[in-house]
Order: sequence, then C-alpha cells, then structure tokens
Amino acid sequence: MKITIEQQRLSSAEAEIRIDVEVDGQHRPFEVRGHLSGPRSTHSETIQLAYPLKQVVMGDGKYRGRVLIPEPNLWKPETPFTYEGVIELWHDGKKIESKPIVVCFKAS
Repeated sequence: MKITIEQQRLSSAEAEIRIDVEVDGQHRPFEVRGHLSGPRSTHSETIQLAYPLKQVVMGDGKYRGRVLIPEPNLWKPETPFTYEGVIELWHDGKKIESKPIVVCFKAS
C-alpha cells in the first residue's frame, strides 16, 4: 500500500487533505478507512478531535480519500501543531494493512 498525502486547501476556516492510496498487484475490491486526530503539540495541551477520511473509489487499485479539518491549527516552530492518524486497507470485513500518517499545516 503506497500512500500519497497532498494539501488541497488551507485557510483559517478549513483545511482539506487529499490522500491517494495505491495497491500494487491486487485487483480485488478494497475499502480504505482512516482518520486524522488533532491538533497535537508538545508545547501545549489541546483538545483532540477525530476527522474521518471520506473515500472516493477510483478503480484499478487506486483509491482516493479526503479529510476536512475546520479551523486548523498551523505548524510554526514555536507552536508545532500536528494531526496524526492511520490509513487502513480492508477487504471482506477484514483489515489487511494499516499505516500511520502525520500531517501539519504550514502557512505560506
């Protein structure tokens, strides 16, 4: 399972993350599940919320999902906020594989 993460949009109101999952050599139908939780910081206590992955099936061993995070906390050296989670690959109601992910939002 190969995972590619790309920031689609970032504003003070909302962040959108696109997550592409590619499964090599297997052509059976899969379900991709996952979430991000956060914000987390080593410098302050936070209330962490879970943000679910919404899957879009693309076919041919490729899957796409997106996660929307309202009012994201930005990563700065003095306040290094991150969002952590897991992406899971499922088939016939059984988890086949999972991988942890970490995302941060940097203002440009």
